[in-house]
Amino acid sequence: MKSSIRPLWWLSAVCLLCSVALAAKKSSVCGLSGATTTSSEYDAFLKVARFAPSAHQKNAVQGLLAQLQEHHITIKPSLYKLLALAHSDQLVPLCKKTALFFSHVDNMSVKNSGTLSSMIRNKKHIRDFVVQENNSIATLAASPCLSSVAGMCNSRGMPNSEQVLNLLSSPCWLINNEFSSELVRSFSSMLHGKGLPHESQVKAVLSWPCWQVNDQFNSELFRSFSS
Repeated sequence: MKSSIRPLWWLSAVCLLCSVALAAKKSSVCGLSGATTTSSEYDAFLKVARFAPSAHQKNAVQGLLAQLQEHHITIKPSLYKLLALAHSDQLVPLCKKTALFFSHVDNMSVKNSGTLSSMIRNKKHIRDFVVQENNSIATLAASPCLSSVAGMCNSRGMPNSEQVLNLLSSPCWLINNEFSSELVRSFSSMLHGKGLPHESQVKAVLSWPCWQVNDQFNSELFRSFSS
């Protein structure tokens, strides 16, 4: 009888630890992480800030900067400028949305804050971003093609995840019946800062006979021209 009870005790303990870890992660996503950031990062923000932050705003900014450091995301000067560009009532929501975004990125491919600040460059972009659905932000951040999307949307604001998913789910990105992230990167190089292409545009470019080698589309040839 005792041998059957012990495994259940350990299982309960493991579940409790997992619940605590999940709760900590959720609080971090909301910019409420208990970690502290060094004064130099916050001072860099203050140098470009257009108003004196309240205690609540200060905590939000420090929480965001601490989270980025925990995830080994290099903080670029453009992020400080982005935070400083927000109106007083937008700063805390902006910090929370930014924290949410970077909590879902792949840390192996996203190394610095420029992935987000390269897209969001003006006050309109900020207004759109802070009211964007959390699921939409998380879905886009988790996309394996995030860097390519960010390149195409440079200085154009964050796209809606539905737009991105509809585009990337198109069969036009298939090579030998497999999705080609390399093909997406090639288009990103050509369309840097020009926005997401329409599916019809992608199909039209790929149908050009100049990309054919032995009557088949040659991705290496296409890549050499796009880079």
